Amino acid sequence: MYGEYVKNFDRAMDMVNTCMQRSSPFKDVVQNIQKQEVCGNLTLQHHMLEPVQRIPRYELLLKDYLKKLPEESPDRKDAEKSLELISTAANHSNAAIRKMEKMHKLLEVYERLGGEEDIVNPANELIKEGHIQKLSAKNGTAQDRYLFLFNSMVLYCVPKLRLIGQKFSVREKMDIGGLQVIQATIEKHKQNSETFRAFNSSFSQEEEHLPDSSIASTSSVESMPGADSGAFGG
Repeated sequence: MYGEYVKNFDRAMDMVNTCMQRSSPFKDVVQNIQKQEVCGNLTLQHHMLEPVQRIPRYELLLKDYLKKLPEESPDRKDAEKSLELISTAANHSNAAIRKMEKMHKLLEVYERLGGEEDIVNPANELIKEGHIQKLSAKNGTAQDRYLFLFNSMVLYCVPKLRLIGQKFSVREKMDIGGLQVIQATIEKHKQNSETFRAFNSSFSQEEEHLPDSSIASTSSVESMPGADSGAFGG
């Protein structure tokens, strides 16, 4: 029960604040109650926060109490049992808070992706995100890209231009099951790019000396469906 209260605390607080702003009768009732002596001149929100703060306070007090309590004290056994119960409740509340924070992060990413990917799932966990630079294989220019690393997949995204807030479009979704991370250098990438350009240049020069029939044959293959996707094993 305590874990559920902590997990839903932020939503309950937002609801109270919204009702206070939108409903004058509700606001008047709450303010009249808050003026009563039993409330101690504290707001409703303050009283709602008390249960969330109380368990961690009890845990700290009991730990401090046990440090100063003699080993032979008759209260020690009960104090240790109390600390065990309080710590269990605190762990449950912390787990509920962490779970809620994870869901909030997933919702934020979902909105930034424009609802393109269904990632809001308790099994998903956002581990890391950040900008990367993709070097073009054609001319070596740097292009902005963005990665979202989850516990089960990587989303390779392209930034979208927006006036308010950064949005992304998912270019590739990769399962991390078979992925490997290797360390590469810009120099190595440039070497690969130069080799690729040299190969293209050499192929173009050879093509200029091919008979017309060979050029026609090559062009017809390139224009066939599936040629770009490697359907011919190239």
